[in-house]
Amino acid sequence: MKIIVITGGCGLLGWEFANSLAIEKNKIFILDNSTKKIRFRKKNNKKKNIFFYNCDITKKKNVTNIVLKIIKENRKIDILINNACINYTPKNKGKLDVNSFVDFDINRFDKEIDVGLKGAVICAQIIGKNMLKHKKGSIINIGSDLSVKAPDQSLYTHLNITKPFTYSIIKSAIHGLTLYLASLWGGKGINVNTLSPGGIYDFQDKTFLKKVNKKIPIGRMAKSDEYNEIIKFLCSDGSRYMNGHNLIFDGGRTII
Repeated sequence: MKIIVITGGCGLLGWEFANSLAIEKNKIFILDNSTKKIRFRKKNNKKKNIFFYNCDITKKKNVTNIVLKIIKENRKIDILINNACINYTPKNKGKLDVNSFVDFDINRFDKEIDVGLKGAVICAQIIGKNMLKHKKGSIINIGSDLSVKAPDQSLYTHLNITKPFTYSIIKSAIHGLTLYLASLWGGKGINVNTLSPGGIYDFQDKTFLKKVNKKIPIGRMAKSDEYNEIIKFLCSDGSRYMNGHNLIFDGGRTII
């Protein structure tokens, strides 16, 4: 049994991670700042080894207090999955591009960077300190295929918008954090890797789906549960010798 912390664990992918890892008899601690999502997941959760904390990961004191509670009860944390991120999902047509680079709201920029990057750093600092104490642990940073390639803006032209630049910056930097910590802590019993998923089907509009499916050699977006086996591998002892790697799992989209 491993003690696993997942940030943004009530989201689409985070919840898949939580359930698949809970089936393996691990104890899962979800950190999420959405009261609504936590209430919904709790209502539909039948597993007794998934625990929920309402947490703003951009606030170091908030994270510290929750981590101390987890450690007090379990002595250590084995795995941190830095999953939380704000990913803008295009839905409505409009006359103005709300994601325009030149007109992008700096307050929105700050918020998205805080959640997706600053939050990951704070969690790695606090939980990493406990891992260093026990000389063992694993940090899995959730990247994206956009950590290694630019977004294809032609996918969004029918919606009169662009994919926001913040997501590309965050996901590129997330793997930069992986490389830094992997080299810093690799010799201290902690391995750090990035898992970079491709696009996940979540009832996107038909025009977008038709366009994006043509860009993926497998011919479709991923199902949300298709990352379960790879996250279980990264959390297992079988991945102990993997360090500093960006595992791109995207149906082949980034190869063309």
